[in-house]
Amino acid sequence: MTKKCLIAIALSVFFTSAYAQSSPNPEQSGPASLPPSLLEACKGKKEKDSCTVTNPKNEKLEGTCLKLPNAPDTVACLPNPPKEIIEACSGKADGESCTIVAPDGKNISGKCRQSPLQEKEHLCIPNAPVGSTEESAPKSGK
Repeated sequence: MTKKCLIAIALSVFFTSAYAQSSPNPEQSGPASLPPSLLEACKGKKEKDSCTVTNPKNEKLEGTCLKLPNAPDTVACLPNPPKEIIEACSGKADGESCTIVAPDGKNISGKCRQSPLQEKEHLCIPNAPVGSTEESAPKSGK
């Protein structure tokens, strides 16, 4: 798995876990493009150290510090993925389609990608930024 993919997963997981309405510009992959809380949570720490970060919903998330692709001397906190992101890829291989159901009932389509932290674990990474117009309509009956 490439370092760029790793940081994309970190950002997707962070923002998907909060079901935020917007996400950072995917063209940027340096420290300036990250929420400051991801960098602050790993200040003075090394890669693979434990960290805690607060998401946009003011929830504390446990995670792991990982090096950034375009700033190898900088580590940022990759929050542990929500169980829904893991369960959506249960029994699926890398690259298979998956769907996460957001708390508001919207379906978020994605692809299963290998976790940067767990070798035998796959995560459902959204195809489009959370909150974009490419998300599916709410599930019927909601």
